[in-house]
Amino acid sequence: MGDVYFCESTKFIGLKNGEVKNYKNEKFKFKRTSDGLVFGSEDGSFKNLELEVKSFDFETELFMYGNKKETVFSYEEGIFTFGQVTYQDVTSMIGKCSVF
Repeated sequence: MGDVYFCESTKFIGLKNGEVKNYKNEKFKFKRTSDGLVFGSEDGSFKNLELEVKSFDFETELFMYGNKKETVFSYEEGIFTFGQVTYQDVTSMIGKCSVF
């Protein structure tokens, strides 16, 4: 807890009305706290996003956080995945993070 993660996506896509859109990869950071993940105010798609704890493993760097808006962010050994599902579209991202 308290670690800051610096991340960069390697694939960022959206699906809406049966069409797939490729987005520009993003760099962002977040802080892992006892209440969840807190993203910065300048972090693109993650701007001011806060996610609460879903599950984690104290013995490894494996955790998953989400919110009530069908958003899930998971991390394991330097790799993250992000997914968000709404009534109209799906957004998905995968990439790498370093811990500082």
